[in-house]
Amino acid sequence: MYNQYVIQSRNNYSQSILSPTISSEAWPFPLLKEKFINTLSKRESFRLFDVSKRQLTNNQLNSLATHATQCITQFHLQDLLKVCFIDQAKLLSTERAVYIRNQQEWEQKCVLTNSSIEESLYLQLEMHRASGVFYFEWDVNRITEFKRLIDYRYMLAMSGLLGHQLSLKATEMELRSTVFAGLTLIEYLEELQHNREMQRLPLFAFAIQ
Repeated sequence: MYNQYVIQSRNNYSQSILSPTISSEAWPFPLLKEKFINTLSKRESFRLFDVSKRQLTNNQLNSLATHATQCITQFHLQDLLKVCFIDQAKLLSTERAVYIRNQQEWEQKCVLTNSSIEESLYLQLEMHRASGVFYFEWDVNRITEFKRLIDYRYMLAMSGLLGHQLSLKATEMELRSTVFAGLTLIEYLEELQHNREMQRLPLFAFAIQ
């Protein structure tokens, strides 16, 4: 399904059109260097999600979202990349819905059907039992030269980095969580975008107990 984005790829070692966004020589993450290694050593992947043992709170959710958006801003990607959250535990409203983070506020993107949230949004069924799932959404319409494999690889790398950062932040907060591949594309297009025209691309995800 990603053929439209890689068909004109010729040189896998060329510079991505997005790579100049990484220009700072300073430590680029909100986590302090001194805490990074210690937090990394404590991090464990957790996948045994249980609806009856959900633990995420609104304050924790907002702290995680702020951490991710700070990373995105540091890399100057805020016009191309958004943090989204699938609220499976109804933390933000009385409905199971998808939200996009705009500055310090949540904006509802869509309401989910029962069937999608229970069994088909992710290949890994256990992810449907988490409190919620963060994913990272790229606006491919704004990447006018996005026809090369190197750019897609860069987007995968940045999305993976954000997932890893959220995992470290969750470890700091003593939350059980895991990074994983992300949403099934057909469900994303039908349930979240409501059409099959590729306008935005969800890459990578992060689930929390």
